[in-house]
Amino acid sequence: MGHHSHRTVATLQGVTRLTLKVYRCSNMKCSRFHQPTRPEEEGGWALPHGEFGLDVIALVGMLRYQQQRSVPQIHEELLIKITGTVPDADAVAFYY
Repeated sequence: MGHHSHRTVATLQGVTRLTLKVYRCSNMKCSRFHQPTRPEEEGGWALPHGEFGLDVIALVGMLRYQQQRSVPQIHEELLIKITGTVPDADAVAFYY
């Protein structure tokens, strides 16, 4: 028995809407009886309950801890990666 669940994940390639098949074991003798089992592939997209893909998290971590970038610099780099254009300085300053 199962149902469909939807999840939206933002990656460097864009926003992706996932449709997941969530199953529940109907065997009363099973140790996972009526506990939801989500697809294993979901973990390759994002962390549990996360909105951002693993590629975004890895990029932010590298920029912050390896290259010692500030939050505005990280935000600018994400905008460049996602949109493919250099954002206007006033647009970036708007967020800070």
